[in-house]
Amino acid sequence: MSPRRPIHSAHWGAYRPRVEAGRLIGAEPFEADPDPSPLLTSIPGVVHATNRVTRPAVRKTWLEGRPGRRGADPFVEIDWDEALDLVADTLRRVYRESGPAAIFGGSYGWSSAGRLHHAKTQLKHFLACTGGYTGQVSNYSYGAADGILPHVLGDARMVEKHASTWTELAEHTDTLLMFGGFPAKNVQLESGGVGAHSARLGLESVLASGTQLINVNPVRSDAPEHSAVSWLPIRPNTDTALILAVIGRLVETIESLVQRISHGRTLITGTWALQRADHGEQPYWAIIALAAALGQIGLPGGGFGFGYGSTGGVGSVARSFGTPAFQARPNPIDSDVPAARLTDMLLHPGEGYEFNGASYTYPKIDLIYWAGGNPFHHHQDLNRLAEAWQRPGTVVVHDSWWTPTARMADIVLPATTTLERDDIAAGSKERFVVAMKRSIDPQGQARNDRVILADLAKRLGVWQEYTDGRDDAEALRWMYDKARSSAAEHGCAMPDFDTFWAAGFFEFPVGESIPPFAEFRHDPVSHPLSTPSGRIEIFSETIASFGYDDCPGHPSWLEPYEWLGSTAPATVLLHLLSPQPATRLHSQLDMGAVSIDSKIAGREPCTMNLRDAEIRGIQDGDLIRVWNERGELYAGARLSADVMPGVALLATGAWYTPADPSVPGSPELHGNPNVLARDVGTSRLAQGATAQSLLVRIEKAGPDVPWVDPHGVPAGVTAGVGE
Repeated sequence: MSPRRPIHSAHWGAYRPRVEAGRLIGAEPFEADPDPSPLLTSIPGVVHATNRVTRPAVRKTWLEGRPGRRGADPFVEIDWDEALDLVADTLRRVYRESGPAAIFGGSYGWSSAGRLHHAKTQLKHFLACTGGYTGQVSNYSYGAADGILPHVLGDARMVEKHASTWTELAEHTDTLLMFGGFPAKNVQLESGGVGAHSARLGLESVLASGTQLINVNPVRSDAPEHSAVSWLPIRPNTDTALILAVIGRLVETIESLVQRISHGRTLITGTWALQRADHGEQPYWAIIALAAALGQIGLPGGGFGFGYGSTGGVGSVARSFGTPAFQARPNPIDSDVPAARLTDMLLHPGEGYEFNGASYTYPKIDLIYWAGGNPFHHHQDLNRLAEAWQRPGTVVVHDSWWTPTARMADIVLPATTTLERDDIAAGSKERFVVAMKRSIDPQGQARNDRVILADLAKRLGVWQEYTDGRDDAEALRWMYDKARSSAAEHGCAMPDFDTFWAAGFFEFPVGESIPPFAEFRHDPVSHPLSTPSGRIEIFSETIASFGYDDCPGHPSWLEPYEWLGSTAPATVLLHLLSPQPATRLHSQLDMGAVSIDSKIAGREPCTMNLRDAEIRGIQDGDLIRVWNERGELYAGARLSADVMPGVALLATGAWYTPADPSVPGSPELHGNPNVLARDVGTSRLAQGATAQSLLVRIEKAGPDVPWVDPHGVPAGVTAGVGE
């Protein structure tokens, strides 16, 4: 019997790489995974894609000191020493002339399930060593929740790390009232990788136990097809209104819902997407209020929960001790902006803004340094971002592929993929710690982000501070040993590093779960929450004292700036929702086989209700034009009865592809919905992203729709991988 292949891991699952003649030819699912992700099949083609960044490259006009336009100008390939010298010289100049706050190192993005070579963390650590930077606080995923939950519950753990387990729900829950449903496509993924996918199977066990599920959602397919599942279609952004009406028992149709959830044990849940909307703080706050009205908070299988169906780990038992992870040094300067206010920061330096009860001023950014992410995927109003992106003096990007963000850079440094380096995948809710063993050589001249930054640190005189004198192998062992010591303090015996590395993985024993707020329910005096009152705050004096008309001191229905109740009927406007894609992770794997096979004539599919399509003369498979005052895009029509009338779906993550990057506002040809989304915060409290509050017009496209390959390479660089 031949020995098993080495193991590896990605956000969408652990696997065993198949390599022949130095090339990855397959990714076999980890044998312990009962529900592996189909996204594994995209990995080989992506690793060897023709749009890999194979050599350092510099935008030609920037190198020559001439005016130009990011995203439109050709590049010049140079050697590594010249590229690193350019970056080091630029950092010195900006620190000297403008100070550390002029360097934006927020660098938002997932990049890797590996915890050592996590590009964003390594970059922040590097910039903390060199003098500091402007960073980001909160996130795009659940920014509104991150803002409201600490005021109401004392912390934001409930959004991801503290939830009732599937076993608990199967044993105790009679009704699951799920606002946003349970989009099973999202549970393929977890930030630190997934050894054994359990969420979809967990929900199946809950339904098999006799639990009834109510999917409150404009989309029927965001819950499983099952006799125990009922669909309550609702206009987007009106969840808070319904919840407050349920609490008040206002009308007969809602009375029937009240009867269903009032008998037996009920868990009320909200997806992350629910709060990515105008006034996104309110539906979460209202869900908590409804759970309080039912009186079941702290009981097994009752109360409320967030993030079920938003990521794979929610519903699993979270550990109280750390898993292997690299921690960046603290930023030596106090300069941060809310993640979703990136464009405002670039466009309005020196202007003030309000955030969570305080006033701040946007810094003037002269250098953007981005590694491991793609803001031209996750930000809103991408045409506006493209203009703001022209403002700083320099943009440096590390990337493995010529992504939209790499194309918008001045200096692009080729980074390895996870398969070209050793690392460890781990997460607080994941059963497995996985040894991500290098399987192939770096493609082209790609280098690890940590190696790139160590070379820069040497040029800037901070190599010892950045590396702590450890090479990659030593840092990996140190990171593991630190987690092993933490586990031992909590009674969990992890193997030594060499044993772990030889085995390829370690499986944590499943710990005991305690229902959220059980101790608080039993004795709120001895177990107070970290709120001013020590209780769950349905009314918050703190928030009320801020005086925000867009986030008052109690759950409220506040009319969104764009929704189906505010303007023209659905014969004219549709509410466009932009869910996470089933065929990739955010914009990762967009050029992979699974994603490519899902597209219509090379463009992202847009799902419409049959009636809405008929009104517009659109048939399944037609190319369509989608537009509003912020921009326009082209997509492919997919018709379905699973979407309620007046609503359309266009998943995020199609690589931003303007028809002519030299022309501001040029039509987007690939189907990226964030071209159309308004770039405003949820409220002054959280300043979260609001992509789900979006009205558009849709029509059948004309015969001459232009085409630009979204996965090509810019002029002046070499296509292909290897040398």
